Amino acid sequence: MCALLVATFVIPTGPIGLAKRLKEQIAPTHEVVFVGQYLFDVAVILDRKTPFYVVDDWSQRAADLPDSIRRQFTEGREFDPTSAHALIGEQELTAMLSEGRRMWIWTRRADLVPESSSLVPVASQGGYTVLRTRH
Repeated sequence: MCALLVATFVIPTGPIGLAKRLKEQIAPTHEVVFVGQYLFDVAVILDRKTPFYVVDDWSQRAADLPDSIRRQFTEGREFDPTSAHALIGEQELTAMLSEGRRMWIWTRRADLVPESSSLVPVASQGGYTVLRTRH
């Protein structure tokens, strides 16, 4: 029982565990993309100087969304449209993949990521999958 309790608090799982395990492999020049949700803890652990991309449907107005990080991002986009370059849709992600960028993609549902022969799965844990481009 003690071992189970220690493992629960010491061994990070899910996206946090993946971030700690993969941090050294993700170069500062690589782009990091979150599909379907922004992973704040991963962003903190990776401690990057460049923005993270967040793939979602950004067509709704902030007033139509429940209180969440998605609503906060949408409000920011509405207030300052030039700051919204990191909020992208599936088409923008597909375009980025076709450009041959070095990318790491974090997703809870891999089926939301456009099919691309340039993507390889790197790790999965706690329902999250990390994919990277082959380059």
